[in-house]
Amino acid sequence: MEYNRNDQHRQFIEKLVPTTKWPIVGVKMPHLRAIAKEAIQQQVWERVLQKKPNVYEDLFVHAFIIASAPVVLEKRLQLLEAFFPFMDNWAIVDSLCSSLKETKTYKAVYWQWLQTLSFDEPYVERFVYVMYLHYFIDELYIEDVLQQLEQSTSTHYYVHMAVAWATSIAYIKKPHMVMPFLQTTTMPTKNYNKALQKICESTQVTNDVKAHIKKLKRSR
Repeated sequence: MEYNRNDQHRQFIEKLVPTTKWPIVGVKMPHLRAIAKEAIQQQVWERVLQKKPNVYEDLFVHAFIIASAPVVLEKRLQLLEAFFPFMDNWAIVDSLCSSLKETKTYKAVYWQWLQTLSFDEPYVERFVYVMYLHYFIDELYIEDVLQQLEQSTSTHYYVHMAVAWATSIAYIKKPHMVMPFLQTTTMPTKNYNKALQKICESTQVTNDVKAHIKKLKRSR
């Protein structure tokens, strides 16, 4: 695949995504999405996926193809699991999750599938939590989501941040359901305090509520 290289963008990504082991070319996201879309339209997407990624940008083309390719749901889940070993940074995880719009149509199936995933790799765990915050913060799933977030004991930075992010989104979307959780949870202090911080950073939370949230902070 030919990429439009941009050295300034490459330097920006290198600072933004320090964990990736893949060489970074420096290509902006709209161009990567366009490449994936063209591969699907020209019916060559399977050929693209058969080639292992060589650079950071290949990860995103693969992810966008997997999220949008015209396949049955079972096949998409297989493609996702085959892609997991290549994920080594928060950006590819988050981009993949936000692209899986199909989840809204098949929530029950995706939920059951997410429950089967192993957390041996931290970016798979992050994937699950980011999927939760995008698609499963509702009356049907929120209690289970909060329970799983509470039980996360990972010390990996990007898992820790995903737990805090998902908890904060749960509160912002369903404050009446999440406030009792915040008042009683046994969530590890590091995750808990970061979640409170992220709630307070939201522009959707009033100053009065932020003042109350700050009082819940635990001492280390």
